[in-house]
Amino acid sequence: MNEATGSIRSWQRLAGKTRSFLATFVPVALLSALIWFYADRISSKTGVEKLMLRVTAARNSDLLVQLVEPNPGENRVELEVTFSGPSGELELLRREIVGGRFAPEYVVKKDSLAPLVLDTREAVTSAMPRRFAAIAVAEASPAEIKVAVDKMITVPLPVRVLRGSIQTTDPAVTPATVNVELPRSAFESVRADERVVTVDIEERLRNRPEDQVIDEKFPIPQQTLGGHPIATEPDHVRVQLQIQKQYVTKEFKFARVQVRGPVDLLNAYDVSITLPNQQIAVVFRGPIDQIESLKPEDIVPYIILDEEDRTRTSTPFPREVRFSLPERARNVIVEEQPHVDFQLVEKEAAEAAIPVPAR
Repeated sequence: MNEATGSIRSWQRLAGKTRSFLATFVPVALLSALIWFYADRISSKTGVEKLMLRVTAARNSDLLVQLVEPNPGENRVELEVTFSGPSGELELLRREIVGGRFAPEYVVKKDSLAPLVLDTREAVTSAMPRRFAAIAVAEASPAEIKVAVDKMITVPLPVRVLRGSIQTTDPAVTPATVNVELPRSAFESVRADERVVTVDIEERLRNRPEDQVIDEKFPIPQQTLGGHPIATEPDHVRVQLQIQKQYVTKEFKFARVQVRGPVDLLNAYDVSITLPNQQIAVVFRGPIDQIESLKPEDIVPYIILDEEDRTRTSTPFPREVRFSLPERARNVIVEEQPHVDFQLVEKEAAEAAIPVPAR
């Protein structure tokens, strides 16, 4: 009985000591953990992260914002940013950046004639969410970027219809002008006579019968003005015209024909050329504008000799006449190639046949 009573008292004393220990240790442990956690949160550290900074215009603005340096023509630049702050906050920020939930943006609100020089550290700082108020942007590289700020304008420009080599009446275009949206700087960089919108319809007209009347809608193709893509309103125009006669003929007559060939052959022989009726007549065919531009002095008729022609000394021999034309007449052809007769005469024999006056 006494032993049982002593055992119970021993367990009671042990339980009391345990409760006393726990009552003291647990609060101390919890407090220590909280102090450690808080100290870790407030300890200042640095971290380097790569992120993309986007420069843009205010919403519903008529401004056009583009980078000049670096990445000309773009609106995003990669930065290497050094952040400083509590390590826990830095880790949260890193996760936001990696997950694409923090993408800083700098909004331009005013027009500027000269490129803006932006401090990237300030740009990132201004974009930091409030929940990261404890984090500072210590440094950013590149430290500065240049941004061009332009104003988008809408101007009416005339439509010019291109028909290439297809001959037509003057086209009637409806509407004669279209509204074009483009940057102001691009518009001002173009000469007044080049401020037009072009519609090339040559391929659509090719192989159409002569005298056909065209009354069709043609899309305005993508094009640039001042090096910048433009948008038009409307994006189609109506074109009315009539296809005219595309080719005409014209006759020319020549009293001389040039001789071309190996130099040693021409040095050894004289070339006698017989022209029918003392001249050759040739008919050229081609586009109206190219035929009308041709003049007799622009055309050189000639024949070509080769070494095999050394035997053409006994009788006249026929040869095709060719024609040298200027570049502007590149589409002109000869309807029927003329021929002339030629004969070679050795120069020594020719000189011997010349009578010498008697003394």
